[in-house]
Amino acid sequence: MLFVGCGKRQAVEAPVSIVDSQIEKSSLKAARVVAYRFALPEEGRGLPSFSLITNDGKLDIAALKNLKLAQATLTPGQVSRLVDSVYGPHSLTGRAACYDPHHIFLFYGAADVLINVFEVCFGCTNLDAQPQIE
Repeated sequence: MLFVGCGKRQAVEAPVSIVDSQIEKSSLKAARVVAYRFALPEEGRGLPSFSLITNDGKLDIAALKNLKLAQATLTPGQVSRLVDSVYGPHSLTGRAACYDPHHIFLFYGAADVLINVFEVCFGCTNLDAQPQIE
């Protein structure tokens, strides 16, 4: 499905839905995970509100395709470390003003269904996730 947009985005793919439920940590560790590094769009630079995760909890796959710089499929060990670092014990912090994410991790479950997304700003170590993390 395509939508016609304004500005620099003319025809874009519809945002991809992410499973709307809390996923068990063990399911995330068993998932296939693809990591992406992406550039911020010119109009998003320096704005704390840029995210590839839309306000209605979907992934803007067209923007990811346009902004993608590199991608890699994680090994099972890398997936386990990523999940443990996100869900493991750590102090809670609020979103910093510098939130400029350049990395996103897409978790795929059975039948290649997108089950979880972590978008990360390594500058301030904050993340946005869908489904959201407690």
